Amino acid sequence: MPVNIIYSAIPTTKNSHGVEKRAIGKSIFLNQANGTPISLAPGLPNLEQQFAEMGIVDLRTHDWYGVCDIDSCFDTTDMNYLDQITNNAPNNVKEQINNYADDFFNRRTICLNAPQYFSAKEEPQFNWQPTDAYLKNSLSNKYYQGKQKPNILFRIGRILNGGKHKPTNIEKYCQLVKKLVERYSINYHLIGLAYPISEYEIWNEPDLGFFWTTPENNQLAVVEFYDFYRAVANTIRATAPWVKIGSCGTTFVFKNENFVDNFIAYIKNKHVPFDFYSYHYYAIHTANPKNIYEMQDYVRSRLDKHGFQQVKCYITEWALTAYASKINNSKNQSHVAAAYLLSFLIHAEQAGVDKAYLYRADGAEFGLFNNNSYATYAAQAYWLYNQFASHRDSSIIKLTDTCKTGITTTGAINANNQINILIANYTADPSIVGESGQTKLPTGVKLQSQYYIDTAIPANLLDSERWYGSNIVPPRNRNKVLYNGKPVPNGPNWPNKNDQLKYDDASYQQSSAGYIVTVTDIPANFNHYKIILHKVFNGGQRQSLNGETFIYEPQGIIPQSREIVIKDDDPRTAGNNTIALITIELYQLNSSFRH
Repeated sequence: MPVNIIYSAIPTTKNSHGVEKRAIGKSIFLNQANGTPISLAPGLPNLEQQFAEMGIVDLRTHDWYGVCDIDSCFDTTDMNYLDQITNNAPNNVKEQINNYADDFFNRRTICLNAPQYFSAKEEPQFNWQPTDAYLKNSLSNKYYQGKQKPNILFRIGRILNGGKHKPTNIEKYCQLVKKLVERYSINYHLIGLAYPISEYEIWNEPDLGFFWTTPENNQLAVVEFYDFYRAVANTIRATAPWVKIGSCGTTFVFKNENFVDNFIAYIKNKHVPFDFYSYHYYAIHTANPKNIYEMQDYVRSRLDKHGFQQVKCYITEWALTAYASKINNSKNQSHVAAAYLLSFLIHAEQAGVDKAYLYRADGAEFGLFNNNSYATYAAQAYWLYNQFASHRDSSIIKLTDTCKTGITTTGAINANNQINILIANYTADPSIVGESGQTKLPTGVKLQSQYYIDTAIPANLLDSERWYGSNIVPPRNRNKVLYNGKPVPNGPNWPNKNDQLKYDDASYQQSSAGYIVTVTDIPANFNHYKIILHKVFNGGQRQSLNGETFIYEPQGIIPQSREIVIKDDDPRTAGNNTIALITIELYQLNSSFRH
C-alpha cells in the first residue's frame, strides 16, 4: 500500500507549519557546491550550462588543483598520499597522471616560494593569474539566468596532499592573506571580477592530521590552530571589515569538543571575528540523511550557548560517501545518490542549515558528471531542487509525518498560482557507504565511464592562457616543507562521536509501493488544475537534467472538496530510491463561453 501524504495549500507561518520543524520562505537555497563549471585540468569537462540549469552559482574553492591555494605543494611522493585523482583512469596511466598532477598543480598556486619567504630568504613570488582567471570565469556563467547572486566561498588553506604542516611563519602568512583579500575583495574590479569575494573560510578539516599537524609537539596542534585562526581572521577583518569570516570545515563534528565546544569558547573569549561555523558530513557510518538534525542541533546549541545566535552554520562538504574509488564515483552519480541528495537537502533546510556545499558538482572525482551522458541521476536531483527553491514563495503546511517511511517531502506555493511538492523516496543502506563499501555497487547501479586527467600535453607546454590565465607558463612552486629533513608525518585525528549517529529506523516496505499525495484547502478562486511531474528513477533518461516529464489532467476540475489527489504507485518509478517534483498549476476557466 502506498504512503499517504497530506498537505494543506495554506502557506506556513512561524507559528503554524504542520509537522515540519520550520517554515521556509523565499530566497532560501542550499544548492551550493565545491568545484567549478570551468575545466580544472585537461580531460575534465566544462559544465557551465549544467551548473546554470542546476542553479549552482555559489562555489567553494577547495581542491581546485592548485588554483586559489596560497602555499600548497601537491606531493604524490608523500608516504601518506591519498589518491583522489586517478581512480577513474585505466591502471596503466595512473602513475603518469600522478606525475603530471605534481607538475601541473604546483604551477598554479598563488605563492611560488612560501618557505623561502617565511624564512626571510626571499621576497614572495606571486602567481596570481591562474586564480584570477578561474575566479573571473566561475563568477560569470553566461548561461545562468536565475535568482541567486553568484558567490565564491574562498577557502584559505591547502588542497588534499598539498601540505599538512602549519605555516612556519604565521605573521608572514597573514601578510599573504592580506594581499589576497586586497586583491579579491577590495580591488576586485581591477582584475575583472564581476563581484568581490565576500566570504572566507579559514582552513579545511584541521581535525585530521593530514591537513593540520605540528610535529614539534602535536599535543599543541589544537591550540595552535585556534591561534592561527585568530591571526588570519583578524587580518581579514582589518583588511575588509565587511566580509564574512568563518572556520573550520570540521570533518567529524558530532561531539567533537576540540573543534566545536572549545574552539567556539576560544573565539568568544578572545573576541575573534566569527560570522559562520563550517563543518562536513559524509554519511559513511549510517547512510542516514536524518543525521543532519543531530549534528546541527549539537553545533547550534554550542553557538547559542556562547551568544552566537547570529552566526551561520555552513556545511562546506557533504556527500553520500567519502571514500575514493571508481565504484564510488559511479555510486555518487546514481539514482541511489539522487534520492539521498534530495532527502538530505530537505532535511538540512528543516534543520536550519544556512548553506550546504556538495562535494563536488563538476566532473572530477566525487563529481556529479561522467562522460556517458549530458546528465546523471544525481545531477537531476539538483535540477529538481533548484526548480523547487527558485519557485518557492512560501512553504505549505504538511499534515502527514512520513519519517518512519522512506519518504522525505516538502511543499511550497508561489504567486504564479503554482503548488510544488518535492518527494525523495530513499532507502538507507549503510553497507555501501563505509570503507568496505567502496567496492560495492548498489543494486541496479552500473559502473560508468568517468572523466580523468589527460596527460598528452606536458604541463609546461599547455595553452598558457587557458590553464594559467597568462601568456606565460609559470614555474613550479618551491613550497614543499620538510621536518628534520624528512617528509612531514601526519598528525593525530582528534576524537569525535560521529560513529554514534543514529541509523535510520524507518520501514521501507510501504514506501516501496510509491505514494498518494492529497493537497487540501485549494484556494476558492480557482476551478481547474494541471499536474506536471518530473521524475528521476533508475532507467530514466539522462540526456537532459529535468528527468522524465509526465503531464496529468491538463484540464482537471477542482472538486467541491477543494482537494487534489495525485496517485503514483508504480514501484519502478515511484518506489525505493526515486525522486519527483510535482507541480500543480491552478487556473480559472470561465464556465460561460461562446460557440
